[in-house]
Amino acid sequence: MKEVDPRTRAEAARRYASLRRWWWQSFLAMPVIWVVLAVSLVALGSWPSPVVRAALTGAGTAGFFGCWVIALVSWLRLLRFRCPRCGGRFLLSWWSSWSTSTCKHCGLDLGSSRGPDAKGPPWDPDL
Repeated sequence: MKEVDPRTRAEAARRYASLRRWWWQSFLAMPVIWVVLAVSLVALGSWPSPVVRAALTGAGTAGFFGCWVIALVSWLRLLRFRCPRCGGRFLLSWWSSWSTSTCKHCGLDLGSSRGPDAKGPPWDPDL
């Protein structure tokens, strides 16, 4: 295996962390939107007019599907992400595609690119 330049590794770690963050945030926002929508509609009871109820439902549905699209695009980009060391798909192996910070093929860890005692985010090589 070739050794990866620290700057390249830091940039890959930053990109990978950003993709994972986008995926998790959008994935977790979907049920939150539905819960907020359901609680607000139940709490309001029969008070709001049908127009207000339709607007709330439409906004919640649009938010849910917007998050779903962002989660889907983020996941597809995560699946296409290549390891800077081996060039393989970082997430994909024949047994798992779960998002971890370690390459499924060569074991490169993008979550700890500066060592275990480093302070600050792992994608900042200047710290």
